[in-house]
Amino acid sequence: MQQLEVSFRREASRILSRLVSRFGLANQDRAEDAVQVAFLRAMQAWPAQGTPPNPGAWLYVVAQNNLIDGLRREHIYAPESTDIPATEFDADALDDAELQMLFMCCHRSLDDASTTCLILHTLCGLSVSEIAAGLLSSSDAISQRIVRAKRKLREAGASFSFPAGDQLDSARQLVLRAIYLMFNEGYLASSGEALVRSDLCDEAILLVERFRTSRIGDAPAADALMALLLFHRSRLPSRTAEDGSLVQLADQDRSLWDRARISAGFRYLEASLRGNELSRYHIEAAIAGCHARAANFEETDWQEVRLYFADLVGKYPSPIARLNECVAVAMAEGTEAGLELWRKVVEGDRRMLSEYVHSHTIHGWLLERQGRNSEAREALSAALQYTRNEREKRFIADWLARL
Repeated sequence: MQQLEVSFRREASRILSRLVSRFGLANQDRAEDAVQVAFLRAMQAWPAQGTPPNPGAWLYVVAQNNLIDGLRREHIYAPESTDIPATEFDADALDDAELQMLFMCCHRSLDDASTTCLILHTLCGLSVSEIAAGLLSSSDAISQRIVRAKRKLREAGASFSFPAGDQLDSARQLVLRAIYLMFNEGYLASSGEALVRSDLCDEAILLVERFRTSRIGDAPAADALMALLLFHRSRLPSRTAEDGSLVQLADQDRSLWDRARISAGFRYLEASLRGNELSRYHIEAAIAGCHARAANFEETDWQEVRLYFADLVGKYPSPIARLNECVAVAMAEGTEAGLELWRKVVEGDRRMLSEYVHSHTIHGWLLERQGRNSEAREALSAALQYTRNEREKRFIADWLARL
């Protein structure tokens, strides 16, 4: 079953893209349904018959045939078009279609938020609730945004073509951001039993690799994002204990970190330094690189990390980045300085951060470092209310019990 899920996630977006490129945006929802049918049939057939030699080809043929049958039943085509020829499985054509669909989701008729939601849902396979958690929004709002985005694309007559000029630059940024958010969902699942979803992390890495090696995706920011994802991916073996519970960065066994991925991350980070571009991924990768070099949490070059965070929040300000900066400030300048910054950050964006679990866990961590355990328990009790991940709930509950 796990092999089936991995195959499906890796192939679904390519198959969907090819079907939409062939049958048009008007049939996108039908194409999505056809891909889901292919997955369900694979669940029934593969356990008994074994995984086929080419899972992608199997899923593509089943999805295509199902869509064609559905179009015939609904009389979508004129009578003279009833014989709709099936096409052969072509991996190169699927890769091209996936890239074209990525950029189509960045159509000028859509705002940035709609584009990100559409990419995450349509091409990255995230559920509405997963996207809502990653974007700190509600499921209803995300669902409505996706429906409106699809309608706008149809009304605008969006087509499968690659953008150019300034539009290409902005589209690249949106594509990379969506992949970044996809990885984040895998790195710490927003809900469910599993704390980490390595399949999502690996698919995000594959997607950014496809993108950066394409003739239109070669950009320093793509190299920097690849470096960042590889640094974070290298830590996954140490992020969970044997019982599946969370292990914080400070307590991780660094001998379990994947040194091959770390070395590759540094190579991509060096490659990203060509040109004058300094994206948020460059800065975040540099921060992750500081952790990768350190023998342990305490020996991290926190002064350097602090400076990188100053660059990050200066050039790409966000409440989440500022929250993470609180940890660096606490380690570099003292816990009281970190607490003071935390108060300013939360006061500046209370509406967004009041229900953000990591705002409260960072607060609890800072208070515990000062020996203010009673207040730390209050902060962690608040965090416990807002997490939907069962493993994270248990981690916070155990933390509370220790205080």
